[in-house]
Amino acid sequence: MPLERWCQIILALAWSQAGLWKVLEFERFRAIVDHQGLIPADRALLGAAAGAEVLLGAALAWCFAEPERRRASRLFAVVSLLLLAGLSVYVSQVPAEALRRVGCGCFGGGLGGVAGRATTPWETIVLHAAGGLLHAPVLWSRGRERKTDSAVSPRPADRAEPAGA
Repeated sequence: MPLERWCQIILALAWSQAGLWKVLEFERFRAIVDHQGLIPADRALLGAAAGAEVLLGAALAWCFAEPERRRASRLFAVVSLLLLAGLSVYVSQVPAEALRRVGCGCFGGGLGGVAGRATTPWETIVLHAAGGLLHAPVLWSRGRERKTDSAVSPRPADRAEPAGA
């Protein structure tokens, strides 16, 4: 399986896990955002954010099911990269004390020791940048070129290989 497909699976699982954790542990997620103090811990806003993550994971998984959905796959990879960049900007504004106390809320805090315990905004941004690298193979892959019988022309008789070659 090509690298781009592996990266697409990882991205789909990551966004799905992030959003599902936020949905299942909504009050915990809301408390994290409230403690960070940057945006209102509004139910509608946070629910929309969690829903967007779940839908993005589902969209990437849908594209994975059919390799012919390469354009849609690239589109959702761009959306994923933009969302990840937005989250990185948000986390860079969270006070370090809040990150130490409650975590970043990345993946809903569900990854605990990985994404939930970064001690500075920059450590979290490095984690997000590493996640951003997963997008490269999906965005820039060319895929396999498919040739049809009409695209492959037979060798002209006058250019046939000499006998004994």
